[in-house]
Amino acid sequence: MGQFWASRAKYDPLSGHYEINEIMPPDEDHNLVNNSIYTNVVAAYSIYFAKYCECVCDGAMSKNVPNEWLEVARKLKYPFDDVLNYHPEFDGYTIGEKIKQADVVLLGYPIMHVTDPKIRKNDLEIYENATRLDGPAMTWSMHAIGHLELNEDAKAEVLLNRSYQPYLVEPFKVWNEAQNQNGAQNFITGMGGFLQVILFGYTGFRLHLDHLSANPKLPPGQTNLTIQGLDYQGCSFNFIILSNVVLINWNGSKCQELILTPSHPSPDILLSEKGSVKLPRKKFILKRKITASCSLPETQLGLGNANCIELHAFIFMLSMSFIIISFLD
Repeated sequence: MGQFWASRAKYDPLSGHYEINEIMPPDEDHNLVNNSIYTNVVAAYSIYFAKYCECVCDGAMSKNVPNEWLEVARKLKYPFDDVLNYHPEFDGYTIGEKIKQADVVLLGYPIMHVTDPKIRKNDLEIYENATRLDGPAMTWSMHAIGHLELNEDAKAEVLLNRSYQPYLVEPFKVWNEAQNQNGAQNFITGMGGFLQVILFGYTGFRLHLDHLSANPKLPPGQTNLTIQGLDYQGCSFNFIILSNVVLINWNGSKCQELILTPSHPSPDILLSEKGSVKLPRKKFILKRKITASCSLPETQLGLGNANCIELHAFIFMLSMSFIIISFLD
């Protein structure tokens, strides 16, 4: 993938940037646009990912990542409006121009590229107003997650409801792609968006290179949220989120390699092979006692540590057994 994107980018000597032109971004209403911000960020991440794997595999890869690829990644053009402090979707995009679905907002989640809360808020509000009303269901799930990141829980609740209520077809609550019920039936993408609001919005789970972070909240009208069978670094966790506390249970021989860091001023907790703890419902972090020596060049990418044999921690091992929640009842 890194090789593809490196070959797809063309250097513009006038701007000093590499550009990726004539593509369709996630917003399928716009075709043959230049420098889609989402596409260019993902292209750079693909190259950096290859370089990271080279380090992790320590010579086991068939060939090294050329420096030319990294030069492309470093100099890719990322459209940004310094005056209005937001990301234009592509070269020439103007505020208010209608789009089909979530695009730029994906830079916050799941890409974790936009971390400045002011820019994140601007992107969310600008594209919420620009998204056409008959767009697909999964868009509003991504907006809901964004507002949860900003602790705008009331706004997130509105968008969570908007992500599923108009798309359900009675009597069996089958998801439809469109609000007019003329789209695809049993629309898995819409269901997946809703599920991600629960798994990554209200839990706040984010996978980083060297740790897993969480910022747990309760969904509206719920007294508890239970996530069972979440595997991280070979350790299996159950999380029970209550109104004021979080109960965490863990089991597995690999758990002894992990540290749980609650919010200050609580001290770090060295995990045993099996155990449980009750924490205030605040942010916490899970990480290995010994962190990997490899780092991702130049950028932040929402991926975990890996080994060359399995690369298992590049994938968030969410083997979900149950999600105890009752939105659709």
